[in-house]
Amino acid sequence: MAKIYTPDIECTMPNGHSCFDIFMQLNLGQDIQLSPLIQKLPPPPETERLLSAFFAHSNWNFGLPETWIRTLVLRMWDFLHYPPKLNTTQLNPNWLCLIYAIFASVPSYIVSADYIHDLTTYSMSALRLASDAWLVQKTSIKEGCILSCVAVPLIGKKYAGLGRLSEAWQLLGSWIRMAQSLELHHELELECQHWSDEEETLWKLAWNNLAVWDRFYSSLLSRPSMIFQMQPNLQHPNSAIHPDRFPTYLEVLHELSLLAEDINKLYLGYHHLHDQCVQILNLKLRQCLASIHDLAPAFEVDHIAGPAKKFTLLSWHSFLKVKLCERICALSAGTASSDSSQTSLLDACIESIEMHCATHDGMMLPSTSETHAGDFQNVTTTCLPLSIIHSENLLMLLEASVTFMLQIVHHPQFAKNAPILLDKVCDIFRLSSQQHSFMAGTSIAYAGLTILQSFSQSGNHLGAASDTKRNIPNCSGELCHPLSSQEVIPNISGSRITGNFMNAWSHTAEYSSGNFLLSQHDRYKG
Repeated sequence: MAKIYTPDIECTMPNGHSCFDIFMQLNLGQDIQLSPLIQKLPPPPETERLLSAFFAHSNWNFGLPETWIRTLVLRMWDFLHYPPKLNTTQLNPNWLCLIYAIFASVPSYIVSADYIHDLTTYSMSALRLASDAWLVQKTSIKEGCILSCVAVPLIGKKYAGLGRLSEAWQLLGSWIRMAQSLELHHELELECQHWSDEEETLWKLAWNNLAVWDRFYSSLLSRPSMIFQMQPNLQHPNSAIHPDRFPTYLEVLHELSLLAEDINKLYLGYHHLHDQCVQILNLKLRQCLASIHDLAPAFEVDHIAGPAKKFTLLSWHSFLKVKLCERICALSAGTASSDSSQTSLLDACIESIEMHCATHDGMMLPSTSETHAGDFQNVTTTCLPLSIIHSENLLMLLEASVTFMLQIVHHPQFAKNAPILLDKVCDIFRLSSQQHSFMAGTSIAYAGLTILQSFSQSGNHLGAASDTKRNIPNCSGELCHPLSSQEVIPNISGSRITGNFMNAWSHTAEYSSGNFLLSQHDRYKG
């Protein structure tokens, strides 16, 4: 093998300036622990294939600079294949954490799920070593810790895709504290102004990605965000100034995450709900939706990631709209505006359900087909793999579906199309539950399917729509007799729904995140 590049070890050693070193001073104890991880590195041809797949299919969610990453990979291989005669250096565990996180972020339809699972495990092992080194040796940001801060959002996203949202939320929270101790949330110091553009971008992306996904997962799980009390002064990357370094998609995603934080604070009771607050949040929702529509031409040009980007933005937007309407509905119970609030909530739920169903239907059709529902109109679904509807989206869809089924008890005019919607949603959960357990978060899919089938079997989708008993097909294709609203209410809060939910959800770490789904009946029955 020809030597590609000989790294200047003296320049790549921690020198008080760079915080992106992939090498560090030799620590024999740690080097022994790192050896198994180094031996597990894929060979150069496989590494190249994984890198190409990551930057083509996954990096649109993170914005890592490709040239910079590839350069460091070449330096790593040169160091491993041509070690210096005087071995005083070793690979930085923070770098191993990042490179394994990149490998593990490759979609499962490109690499086998078992292999991806192994890569995720290796990345977490390197992260633990990096964390231990930081805690024990009190190393500074100038010794590569920022590389782990860049890697953690990738690992968190992978955990979320596996159905382990609680672990993703905890991981992001702990490393936000780490990043805060490294002052990653503040503007660059004067001594760092000589950094390259890629290094400056990574500094900002490291904090931005940590913050964005912490806000999203906190909102999805209805838990406090780790950063809501912080006062970061780091200037947010601007896509208008550096479109090549910070794409517009990431800027819109960042704006949605800020909106998620505001709505979650309202949801958790940190902020008092008043008319002006509702108007401001609704205005922000409309502005975010307009920004998504403005990106439509770019999505159409990007045939690989464009449809997935639009689906991601629209799914978070529709979820936040449902969450805001839920809070408004709960606080307006018993007032003159209660009926209109419930109607708005039902409309938001239907919009979210139809958007997810349209995406799913589009993935089941030939590549020339187009979807036609809600804001997801006229988007060719050729490049939308089935795995894009994973645990995050399943929880969003489950929240909207359960809320919808509970609300139509009081609004029978919405019950006409409920069986059709429920059957489509069940199809999504059923298909997701049949995917590989490593990649689909099947525990969430099974739990959601159990809940929705219980609704169908109890006839709750008709609610009080009619006093006449009618036979309709449930999710299993069987005929069931709808119950009256008096019969439905006990079944929702009783053992039929709750028992099935407990049995299905007890096998996943997401039990605590699902409690709010069951408590919706208590919040909305008034």
